Amino acid sequence: VSGDFYWFREIAKDGSLSDVHSHDIKEGARKNTKLLKGDKFVIAAVDCTGHGVPGAFMSMIGYNLLDGIIQRGITQSHLILSELHKGVRKALKQDETDNRDGMDAALCVFDISSKTIQFSGANNPVVYIQDGEAQVIKGDRYAIGGSQKEEERTFTPHLIQVDKPTWFYIFSDGYIDQFGGENQKKFLLKNLKDLLLKIHQLPADEQEKILKETLFSWMEAKENQIDDVLIIGFKIGDNW
Repeated sequence: VSGDFYWFREIAKDGSLSDVHSHDIKEGARKNTKLLKGDKFVIAAVDCTGHGVPGAFMSMIGYNLLDGIIQRGITQSHLILSELHKGVRKALKQDETDNRDGMDAALCVFDISSKTIQFSGANNPVVYIQDGEAQVIKGDRYAIGGSQKEEERTFTPHLIQVDKPTWFYIFSDGYIDQFGGENQKKFLLKNLKDLLLKIHQLPADEQEKILKETLFSWMEAKENQIDDVLIIGFKIGDNW
């Protein structure tokens, strides 16, 4: 049971949503099966407060709220996160109670017609790799819901042109915040970015294996895993 979750929706030109589920995407990717035929695609990596049952409860709230937002025709990354913030506050009655649960998120919207990706983040970044160079776009420095009490929260839209093969990675903070190494320090975003650049040309299964091995080696059996770990990697631009 985890407080991290990944969420995906395919949007057709008429605004309807596909029935493609996360499991189907994962299996399809492994089989190199082309499942996606829509006009826009939205994918998010979300890190909820809490672990175990409380974390799973927050994940269910976030998952259902995201579905509802897309069904209302909202497909811009910053507006999706703004609506998610309002939805979390309402669902948890945060204007009436002391509940301060929330979530961090990294969210991308792929637009096939314009060959662009729009990214917005609540605390969490995106790493993308084009032409052998890794770039980081950081999310806004506040969460969805949480301890800050403002009813509305404005997130920044970042537009990335994708006219060549590009790898994108969105993730929770579990990997970069993990303690380990010789000095028992955090792994940090810079080291993850460098690692992703080193392995991005490998098949996805190999990347996953190296990421796991690197994390376990970093912990060196001396440190316990401190948080849930979620990393999503995807490559686009080959067959727009």
